[in-house]
Amino acid sequence: MKKIFLILLFLTINIALIYSESIQDKVISKARTLIGTPYRMGGVTPAGFDCSGFILYLYKSHVPDLPRVSRDMAVKGVPVNLSSLLPGDLVFFATGSSRNHVTHVALYIGQNSIVHSISNGPERGVTVSSLTSGYWKKRYHNSSRILDIKKQSGVPEKIYTENASFAKGTYTGQLKSGEPHGKGSLMMKNGDSYKGTFYKGLFHGEGIYTWEDGTSFSGNFKSGDFSGNGVMILPGGEKIAGNWTGGSFKPETSEPESKIDAVKTASVENYMQKEDSPWNTYDGIVEGDFDLWFKKDMESFEEWKKKNQP
Repeated sequence: MKKIFLILLFLTINIALIYSESIQDKVISKARTLIGTPYRMGGVTPAGFDCSGFILYLYKSHVPDLPRVSRDMAVKGVPVNLSSLLPGDLVFFATGSSRNHVTHVALYIGQNSIVHSISNGPERGVTVSSLTSGYWKKRYHNSSRILDIKKQSGVPEKIYTENASFAKGTYTGQLKSGEPHGKGSLMMKNGDSYKGTFYKGLFHGEGIYTWEDGTSFSGNFKSGDFSGNGVMILPGGEKIAGNWTGGSFKPETSEPESKIDAVKTASVENYMQKEDSPWNTYDGIVEGDFDLWFKKDMESFEEWKKKNQP
C-alpha cells in the first residue's frame, strides 16, 4: 500500500511540473501571437493592452491572484536575479520620473529578450525588445518568478518551434526551457543568419554564420561567438581556411595574399554581439500603467476617507 502511495505521489508531482512547464510555453506562445497589438491605457484584451493588462491577459487563468498593476505585481512571486532569468519570468522597470517606483512590466521570453506593451518611445504597442538595450538596462528595477518551473528526471524538456520571435530575430528549431537549445536556425533582423547548434540560447558547437552580403563562416562557435577552426566562404565561392583568435579571423599562412586581403575587407561582425536597438538613445518617460495605478490609489484613499471621517 505504501509503495502504491509513493508511486501516486511521484506521478502527481510529475504531472504538476509538466503542467507548470506547459503554462510557461503556452504563455510565451500566446504573447508572440499578440505582437503588434496597440497600446491602450486600461486595456486587458487584444483590442489594446497597457503593460500590466498584457501580462494579466497572459496569466489570468493560471495565476488568478495576480494583481492588476505592475507596482503590485512586482512584489508577487519569488525574486529572481537578472543572471538567473528563465522564460516566463516577469521583469519590472522604473520608467517614470522616479527611478524608485515600478511603472512598467515585461515578460522574459529567452535569448535576452522581453515582450511587452509599450506606451511611449521609439517602439509602441506589443513588441519584443533586448533586455540589455540602453533604456531598459538603465531602468531595470527587479524581476520575479510567478510559476514553479522546476524540472526533474522524466519531464520532457525539449520542444520544436517555428517562427519564435526574439529581440535579434526569428528562430526555428529545438527549445529547452524556452531557450534555443540543440539544432536550429536564426534569421537575424539585419539580414544575417545562423544555422547550427545552440546552447542556452547561444551559438555553440558546429554551425554556419552567413552575413547579408553572402559571406559565410562554417566552423566552431562558443558561448555565442566565433571560436576556433573553420572556413570562410566568400560570395564568389572562394574558401579560406583559418581560425578565430582574439575576435578576428586569421587565415592559414599557406593561403594566397589575395585571399587574405579579401577576408580583411569582408564584413565579419557578429550581429548577436551588437546592440543596435532604438532604445539605446531614448531617455524619456514611458508612462506604463502609472495613471491606472494612481487612479486606483486615489479611489482607495477616497474610500478610506469615507470610512474614517467622523
